[in-house]
Amino acid sequence: MFLKQSTAYTFRLGPFVDDTDGKTAETGLTIEDSHVRVSKNGGNFIDKAETSNSAHDEAGFYVVVFNTTDTNTVGELQVACHISGALPVFKTFYVVEEAIYDALFAGSATGALTGVSVNALTSAAITDVWSTDTLTEAYASDGAAGTAAQLLYMIWSCINDFSISSTTITSKKLDGDTSALEWSIDDASSPTSRSRNTNPS
Repeated sequence: MFLKQSTAYTFRLGPFVDDTDGKTAETGLTIEDSHVRVSKNGGNFIDKAETSNSAHDEAGFYVVVFNTTDTNTVGELQVACHISGALPVFKTFYVVEEAIYDALFAGSATGALTGVSVNALTSAAITDVWSTDTLTEAYASDGAAGTAAQLLYMIWSCINDFSISSTTITSKKLDGDTSALEWSIDDASSPTSRSRNTNPS
């Protein structure tokens, strides 16, 4: 759950359940402001700054109010409350700067990619990659991870022009003449396997 920095916030904390049977909702607890402890971005636990008590809502959940001081520190905000007769309850929030929160959750939020249209990404950008942009010809070295462009060119070279000389297979680059990839086969006349060689120089 994200909270806006230095902004009051009301939430339900719970469920508080009986510390003996571990299931019965405790609906009559007295939870004062000092019972609700907070740790801001890894700091020591302190009483929450807002001074109202927490009233029971339902099913063991109590209404807790934060003021602007409770949420004034960016980072993890841990909440802990342990009342006699009930098991302890914990909750964690993440406080973010006002501009970031508004960009994500405000009524006119544009999202993390401010000013960028998702439709534009799915239509124009993807179209450019697959239909318009020219990928630079390249081939990954033997045993090395390859980029998307390298792997596509390697697949293309395997099904396009190639030559066989004795136990060596050599595929060609786009020009149809320059060597691109090279393999060794186990037999010149009746091969049953092949292995990748170092790229031809």
